[in-house]
Amino acid sequence: MLSTVIRLISGEGVEMLSVRAKIRHFFLGSDPQSENIKQFKVKKTPNGRLETEEDPPCLGIDGEDDRVSEDFFSLSSAIPGLKSAVRRADVVDLTLPGALVPLADDGITTSIVVALNPAKPNESIKVLPPKQRYILMREVLQLIKDYRITLQAAFDRLRIGGWLVISVPHQFLAERKYRLPSRYGSSALRLYTPASLIAEIEEALDPTTYRVRLLRDDDNGYNYTSGIHERPEGNQRIIVAIQKLKRPIWADQLFEGDQPVEAFSPADRVVSKAEGPISTHILSPSPGEIGTILVIKLDHRGDYLMAVSAMAELRTRFPAAKITFVCGSWNADSSEKSGYFDEVLVLNFFGEDASLQREPKRDVVTQIFADMMKGRYFDLAIDMRFFDDTRDLLRHVGARFRAGFDRWNTFPWLDIVLTLPSPTLDGSAMQIDWPLDSFRCADKLRLPDQIILPPATLFGKPSITVFGPYKPLKAGKYKLELNLRSRRKAQKIAIDIVHTSACKCVFVSRVMVRPDGCDIIYFDLPEPADDFEIRITCPTWGNDPLEFSGAHLVRLGAIVGVHQREAMYLLIQLIYHRLTAPYVHEIAEEDI
Repeated sequence: MLSTVIRLISGEGVEMLSVRAKIRHFFLGSDPQSENIKQFKVKKTPNGRLETEEDPPCLGIDGEDDRVSEDFFSLSSAIPGLKSAVRRADVVDLTLPGALVPLADDGITTSIVVALNPAKPNESIKVLPPKQRYILMREVLQLIKDYRITLQAAFDRLRIGGWLVISVPHQFLAERKYRLPSRYGSSALRLYTPASLIAEIEEALDPTTYRVRLLRDDDNGYNYTSGIHERPEGNQRIIVAIQKLKRPIWADQLFEGDQPVEAFSPADRVVSKAEGPISTHILSPSPGEIGTILVIKLDHRGDYLMAVSAMAELRTRFPAAKITFVCGSWNADSSEKSGYFDEVLVLNFFGEDASLQREPKRDVVTQIFADMMKGRYFDLAIDMRFFDDTRDLLRHVGARFRAGFDRWNTFPWLDIVLTLPSPTLDGSAMQIDWPLDSFRCADKLRLPDQIILPPATLFGKPSITVFGPYKPLKAGKYKLELNLRSRRKAQKIAIDIVHTSACKCVFVSRVMVRPDGCDIIYFDLPEPADDFEIRITCPTWGNDPLEFSGAHLVRLGAIVGVHQREAMYLLIQLIYHRLTAPYVHEIAEEDI
């Protein structure tokens, strides 16, 4: 449905305006710390700009005040006929609920406003009568999932000679970030440069039916000295204006001349045997026989017993190999009597009973093992311990192949790796309390026992106000309880959870915050994160301030992976197949 035509009239002198609702086409302000209505003196400058007496100076590239300049860019003046169309309310302004209010600098003081349905924006556009002269899409395209159908629907409503004017936030002025998610908590689905915006237009529209009449980086009044965590002031957008043309008669002939002059024959593409490359053979990486094997299994008695079936499989798969077994002294007798090993060496890497004696010093035991391995060389060395603490011993072994478990690519030097999660480590439950000092915010918002999140200014976008704690987390399923509450009434707040170094967002949503607390957040972390970050956005204008005092995180327990007995057996199977059958393939030669 078309909304009511909005008219904002400003004379050459000074007027007093009182704001009691969100006025779409004119930027006013409100006190961010309260809901009190403020009054501003508004005047029109000689170059046509509307400004208030309380406008702060904006610093440009040279650090000087360029808030008002003689070459000031005005959209209504840059597009032919747009200024007179504004006076007749012959301009359509497409918007979205929650989108930024277009700049007063554009001079679009009167227009027909169409609020788009974010799920089906093309259906909202279709209610417009055809043959429109001017359609504006200011600061909305980045919020729409299907930009193609939206651009096509808007372009279809234009008359021949009509204008489609698009503006989007500039990636390196508004976000100042290489990739999503947004640094300032916007709901943008894409980041734009002039090239990427033009690419989307070219993808959506027939290239013979329009011409680009204006492409501009609009940074008027932009403060290039703002810190990276402060939202910059001034214009920070890209503007594109395209004019619709009558499709030329040659538009359907663009493919002429693209067809091959001569008919294609598959036989022309076949290379004769004499002219072709040498025959290619794909063989195993090292087809030599496995004659000597070192097996390290330094765990306690129960772990050794669980490995017996894997040891039997190893002997079955490599019956002629000489197998040397390294174990704790408490397992030496059993291993010698098993008949699986040709040699048994003793190394007490752990204490036999950790509750009754101190653990041996790891560096000392490692050196003992290194001395034990001097002068020895093996075709294959295996660490059978499921956990990581003995894996580095393999680096002191001379061997053609080193094999073992590696859950999270911690040991890239292993030649044969079985990657399995640990039910003990990766499936265990865990609880963490992050106090207030684990999170960051602007100093003026921090109190001794809480952080205050004030609402955004009138027409300003809510920004990320609290962020942290940048702590490492294991992969798993989590439950997050934020100590966050609203002072008087319930409201929804944008919150996202980010694995910062991997540039991945694991949770994005609007969470209900009430005076008695905040909704519980459940999320999955598919891989370990070394700098886990929670980002909380401030309330929208007119809502209550929020109070934040920390967070409580619970890692939900889960039985994952396979049992250690099964894992060790699978490792032996993997080693056998890696060293024998799977890599022995030959490409047969064929006469051509």
